[in-house]
Amino acid sequence: RRKLLTYLSNKKVLNKNLECLLKSDLAFLKIRKIKSVHPSTDFLYDLSMQDENFVGGFGGICLHNTMLATATALQLHGAKPVFVDVERDTLCIDFEDFKRKSGMAKALMLVSINGRYPSHVDEIIEYCKDKNIIIIEDAAQSLGSFHNGKHVGTLGDVGSFSFSMPKIITMGGGGCLITNNKEIYDQIQMIKNFGRRKGGGHDHEIMGFNFKFNDLQATIGIEQMKKLGKRATRKKEMYWFYEHYLRDVKGIQLIDTNLKETTPW
Repeated sequence: RRKLLTYLSNKKVLNKNLECLLKSDLAFLKIRKIKSVHPSTDFLYDLSMQDENFVGGFGGICLHNTMLATATALQLHGAKPVFVDVERDTLCIDFEDFKRKSGMAKALMLVSINGRYPSHVDEIIEYCKDKNIIIIEDAAQSLGSFHNGKHVGTLGDVGSFSFSMPKIITMGGGGCLITNNKEIYDQIQMIKNFGRRKGGGHDHEIMGFNFKFNDLQATIGIEQMKKLGKRATRKKEMYWFYEHYLRDVKGIQLIDTNLKETTPW
């Protein structure tokens, strides 16, 4: 409440809280570039795919078990979504089916369901590198989850996180895109700011939109990030409770979850 009142009463804090939030996210995720965005989920992916390599006619790999937004982003670029089956043990992308269907693919929408990667994620990453397939990670449910010490969502070319109401932390909506690629970062920066490189000038180099995150949301986000550790612990306690009391119930099969790395969503 105090943070919100400070924001509402002091115009000089404009964008300062947003900068603070992004710095804390950078440190937590251990990546170099981050951009907050406030569009619908569809446009999170759309922003990720604004690249000269993405011209209509290519294939993009999607998971059967996913949010519609992953396929929508591909269709917005004239691409054909290619749906791939899931593994039984993780409900994430099946590596063998992916390889069978990746012939004309230029992009993979890698979804980490409930904070989990597919069991062969390292092989998937290497395969995509060999085939020049760009990886866009949907890590909407994965804040607080790790893989071999690296945060889920940081292994691909671009990662996306959601701050909508049901997530482990929320800012009422919006999310962020992360990347270690400066070219992609600069492109996202322009697209979310009416095609401008920075500020509110009149040089619009490309087609852009108003997808800027506001400082009021960032004020909430700063406090929410402080609660992430405790909430992750609580999520793991809840998973253990369900697993403990349901594992011997006939007809119920639980997904094996490594609580040392995964924060169940």
